[in-house]
Amino acid sequence: MRHLLIFATLILLLSQMSLLAQVPLPTTPPGSLGDSFARSSRLGVTFINSADHPISEKRYQQALLLGAGWTRWPLYWDRVETSPGGFNWGAYDQLVTDDLRHDFGINAILLGRPGFYTDNATITGLDAPV
Repeated sequence: MRHLLIFATLILLLSQMSLLAQVPLPTTPPGSLGDSFARSSRLGVTFINSADHPISEKRYQQALLLGAGWTRWPLYWDRVETSPGGFNWGAYDQLVTDDLRHDFGINAILLGRPGFYTDNATITGLDAPV
């Protein structure tokens, strides 16, 4: 009897899920950009776009349809600081602007290091007091 009850409950749940699966998802946002989507403050996507790829509106829309509230992408230090004290944020500025325009939280992961900050196999001044 217990197995029959579990089986009946499972069938009921599956039938409800199949009804939900038949509801078509919107292909375009009903409002402006990300403001009309259900968003999760804890769900993110690795990565929606990055500074190394052409920024794609389609990828933003797909992430919004998933309910993502965050995006994560690599920020390469050696590509930003190309000479000691010389910074070029251009590609990352555009990426951050587009992420914020779509109301995504950003989790940028710092990677790489410029060659001019190396001292053998370590970072120059790594152990110096701050």
